[in-house]
Amino acid sequence: MKKQFSKKLLLICTFVLALDVFLQYQLYLQHKNNQILAVSSQLAEIRAQLENRITSNLLLAKGIANFFAVQPEVSQKTFQELAENTTNGHRLLKNIGVAQDYIIRYVYPLAGNEKALGLDYRTLPDQWDQVRRVAETGQLVVSGPLHLVQGGYGLIGRVPILKRTNDREHFWGLASVVIDIAQMLAEIGLPHSALKIAIRGVDGFGSQGDIFWGDHTLFLPDATAVTMTVSFPGGEWQLAGQPAAGWLTLTAPPLAYLIHLLLLLFAVALSYAAYRSTRERDLMLQARQSLDEAQAIAHLGSWRLNLKNQAVWWSDESYRIFGKDPGTFKPTYESSLALMHPEDRGAIVQGLESARETGSPYALDHRIVRSDGTVRHVQGRGQVHYGEDQTPLFIYGTLLDITERKKAEQALQASEEMNRAIVEASLDALVTVNDKNEITFWSTTSQQMFGWTADEALGKKLHQLIFPEEFLLTQEELYNLTEAKEASFSGRVQDVVAKKKDGTRFPADLSVATFRLGDSFFTHCSLRDTSERKAAELRLRHLATTDELTNISNRRHFIELAERELKRSQRYGTPFSVVLFDADHFKRVNDTYGHDIGDQVLKTIAAASATMLRELDILGRFGGEEFTVALPQTDITGAQLLAERLRLLIGNTPIQAADGRDISITISLGIAEATATTSCLDELLKHADIALYRAKNNGRNRVETFS
Repeated sequence: MKKQFSKKLLLICTFVLALDVFLQYQLYLQHKNNQILAVSSQLAEIRAQLENRITSNLLLAKGIANFFAVQPEVSQKTFQELAENTTNGHRLLKNIGVAQDYIIRYVYPLAGNEKALGLDYRTLPDQWDQVRRVAETGQLVVSGPLHLVQGGYGLIGRVPILKRTNDREHFWGLASVVIDIAQMLAEIGLPHSALKIAIRGVDGFGSQGDIFWGDHTLFLPDATAVTMTVSFPGGEWQLAGQPAAGWLTLTAPPLAYLIHLLLLLFAVALSYAAYRSTRERDLMLQARQSLDEAQAIAHLGSWRLNLKNQAVWWSDESYRIFGKDPGTFKPTYESSLALMHPEDRGAIVQGLESARETGSPYALDHRIVRSDGTVRHVQGRGQVHYGEDQTPLFIYGTLLDITERKKAEQALQASEEMNRAIVEASLDALVTVNDKNEITFWSTTSQQMFGWTADEALGKKLHQLIFPEEFLLTQEELYNLTEAKEASFSGRVQDVVAKKKDGTRFPADLSVATFRLGDSFFTHCSLRDTSERKAAELRLRHLATTDELTNISNRRHFIELAERELKRSQRYGTPFSVVLFDADHFKRVNDTYGHDIGDQVLKTIAAASATMLRELDILGRFGGEEFTVALPQTDITGAQLLAERLRLLIGNTPIQAADGRDISITISLGIAEATATTSCLDELLKHADIALYRAKNNGRNRVETFS
């Protein structure tokens, strides 16, 4: 009999132990994944802030380079004003510099950077390789972070300045901006982050670059840190992070001890049943002893309330739960109720009365207060026992100490609130959809960006809510992402057009990632409004292509447009002419009335000329008081007619001086038409210039044609 019981006991223990190991392993995996998810969320926020700050500041270098490519001859005063306007609002910029032929000619701010003026990059071994790479590649090159000649520690972005001469571009110099790394990291809170963080990627080489900030051990081959790529123009960094105290792999996962206890109870119960089948008398004794032990282990006490005389009985574990000594404390209904938390007494009395009147089971989670003031959470359950005449005799039940479970639930709730705060603090709109493309999560930023509240958005189809109807490809790809568990743009940023609730459209960056929860797949979408960035790009493009005074095409932009039209006319055999003209005796106007009136004359000529041109004609300021017009699909006769109309219009357009006098201005014009032997635009402009020179020599205020 003992041998048979021993075999059953061994089988029970083996099964329960295997089950316990399996459940503990699953809890461990979930616990570890929760840690990784929390770290990833924090790193994603840090990465977004780094990318935004670095990219916005590097774009300034491109704007400066475009400006110098058009106007290479700039005074120090003009440069200081341009740099001051450009850097307005960019606190991270230490300085802006422009080097001609590798020698620094301009620097802003000048105060504190005097040492940089006149420096020759070829004499700086630690920077020369990067500068030479800018000239060789013709692309933006990022250097550093490194120690600067003028002091400090910064990231340098260098952009080539390419000057066009005779239809060819050559390297004129470079523009550079220096970003204060220490201040940038301080602004995003890295020195005080709750994570242990490291960054590598000196000179923008990402994972191949050196470590320049943080704990280098995070990048060791056997390190377990979470890594992310920080992308920006000209290169990338790699960001690594883990909890400051390390991964809590040795800490017991939530509910681990409760699982141990429940499985132990299960094992005890099975052992109890096995032993009963072998020896009835010993099983009865063992059952009582096992029950007492189980109650002590599980903090589960028993109680009984006599409904006739209000007498109360507690088990030994109930005494331990209440912190009372069975030898000195006698439980009664009143004394038991006095141990309940004052805020919960009403609900307890109401629950017992309801069970007595209706016969329904009693179940209530409430608090008790021990003699030392300690508050414990318990779960009370009970059942009414009836006599033969269906009269309720007493209520018996259990009292389970659930304090640790409540603490675990509160900790879990705090963790969820923290994750929610991280999501709501994001500057990007965060949206999650299920495998039916239905929105299951809609962040506060999403509501602010699109105008739809969470109640309005949840359950709706994502592409129908925030994407215009004509962008069906984007909608289809997003649908395939949830159906096929992958998409062509998963894992990278996609430029899209989104729409708000009121129908307003705006450009946005879209990035997506999928994850699995049970048997279902979900897609997490991050959308960033790029309206301001696009507007900044348009402003920079306008500065690079438009003459600042007359608001028409500058020389460089005119040549680009005119060359394209000339090639088109040569390809299709259509006529193409140019008109080159300038103001007669313009120096006399400046000397007599001042440069303000001279500028007004140039503006008037440009504005009046624009009224005479077709939409396909190209008007540009060629330099000083000289203007040019490209006339696609126009032969020499049409060009002569237009030139004469321009001459008459300008001659009859008075300009008022400061003293009230009207100033009359005339123009001289030279015309040339492209022929089968015309090789390029430069040759055609030289022909028009010869004709203009002839008009000047023949008395001005006239039109001459190249022959």
